[in-house]
Amino acid sequence: MKLTIPKNVLVEALNQVKGATGKTTLPILSCVLLRLDNSELSLTCSDLDLTVRVVVPVVSKSSGAACVRVALLHGIVNALPKSDGDISLEQVEDKLRITSATGVYDLGVLEAGEFPPLAKVKGKEFTLEQMPLVQMLFSTADAMSDDEGRYILNGVNLTMAGGAWTAVATDGRRLHRVILGDTQPAAVKKSKKSKAPAAELDLIIPRKTVKQLLRLLPVADVAQLTLKASASAVEFEAGGLLVQSKLVEGSFPNWQQVVPAAGHAVPVQRSELAEAAARVALIDEHCVISLAKGFSKITAASKGNVDTGQERLGILESEPFTIKLQVKYLLSALGSVAEAEIGMCYLNATSPLVLKTTALDWLAVIMPMRMDQPPTSFEKEQPQSGPTEEVTEARPPEAEAPAQPEPDVEVEANGDFKDGKLTAKGKRKIAAAAEKRWAKVKAKVVTDEEVQSARDQAEMKNLRAKIKANSSAVQDENETRIQQAIKAISDEGKCSVSLIQRWMNLSYSQANDVLDELQQRGIVGKTIKTGKGAGTQPILITLKD
Repeated sequence: MKLTIPKNVLVEALNQVKGATGKTTLPILSCVLLRLDNSELSLTCSDLDLTVRVVVPVVSKSSGAACVRVALLHGIVNALPKSDGDISLEQVEDKLRITSATGVYDLGVLEAGEFPPLAKVKGKEFTLEQMPLVQMLFSTADAMSDDEGRYILNGVNLTMAGGAWTAVATDGRRLHRVILGDTQPAAVKKSKKSKAPAAELDLIIPRKTVKQLLRLLPVADVAQLTLKASASAVEFEAGGLLVQSKLVEGSFPNWQQVVPAAGHAVPVQRSELAEAAARVALIDEHCVISLAKGFSKITAASKGNVDTGQERLGILESEPFTIKLQVKYLLSALGSVAEAEIGMCYLNATSPLVLKTTALDWLAVIMPMRMDQPPTSFEKEQPQSGPTEEVTEARPPEAEAPAQPEPDVEVEANGDFKDGKLTAKGKRKIAAAAEKRWAKVKAKVVTDEEVQSARDQAEMKNLRAKIKANSSAVQDENETRIQQAIKAISDEGKCSVSLIQRWMNLSYSQANDVLDELQQRGIVGKTIKTGKGAGTQPILITLKD
């Protein structure tokens, strides 16, 4: 294999294919397959699930194929001076020689036959516009799940029925959907009750493949592409670019049940809402959107309301509505489309928030969060007469509701609490005042020092109990040895350390300790020397005594 190729062409081709590689223990999967045939150089990378191939024209002198580490080859070629126009690649025995105007590099190669072959996808074939497909994937990709435990959601569900293409992605907390063509989404299975046409194509494109398509398709210099799909694989071909991927096995959840029924809808300036949400996100990851006639706002508060933030929204006419969301999901949805104005649809605080666009049949469903605490109170707002106009007239004060008396509910610390929890009696007292606003709870305040003191006392009590139990066990064991020793010396009619050691199978020091105890109790007398040796002890009391 010997060829000449412009440096920038080779760098761009390597940039396109190297995204298919990943962390692997197989050396061949970290390589790029270079195959030269009829003045066309194909570069292929694969991780066995995703394969990317790019074909570029070159000046060929001899055909051939070789595998070389893609990261090393890309690093060297990319680092060559910009003044180097063309570079030469030549396979010399077991090396790939890179020759430029400033240097020569020899890289080790692997056999081309070891590289996994490109499979043939046999199935339905579709031709579609490239940019609409990119727009569909871009508008839904952010909602893909990255949880490996829910692999069925780790991708985009792409369906086609009756000329309409539908792309859906969800991670269980938000959902993005876009339809191109017909306004009616396709049904996976056609039924008598459903008027939606049966899907001609229904597949789940994996997360990694979607990201590579969004990176590669916009730079492909073609207007249309070909899509081939089988039961387990999908293939996209656009000019000299080919992307082949395995599909996520399984059935995508019925996402249409998640989209709530139509409710109130208000127009919102997308950039204004996105910028306001990004600013309040500096306070907390959760935000509260409050809509009302004359004044609307988005607020955020840190834990304990230590830090608070509020941004005014240019929504003047709206039904009263408050919802709590995660800011990152709201920003992700607003960044998935380019329309200046979007529609915000809502029912109540417990129903999902729906964002829609008119130019593109796109919607985002964001699940709300529970309002555990009342919204942060700010200074009294003034009515908003316009996005840029100043307020000239104060808002008339509204009639205040009469103050409700606090409920007289007393929960005693002794009878209504047990082990730090409410007893049935305490729960009944609380339930009796459920319709009232507040409840009094009487209980002793325990400081951290008192809690630590109680914990130390409990640990000391447990330690004393363990020491007492261990000492009792030791005393019982010693008493058993003494009784065995008394029986031994009574049977033998004599007493010595060696006798106790043999009878009781003890060490010398243990037998000596037993003999000392017998002497202290007056059972044997002091040692009598009988010549050489340790001597014997006279027996003063036997078992008969």
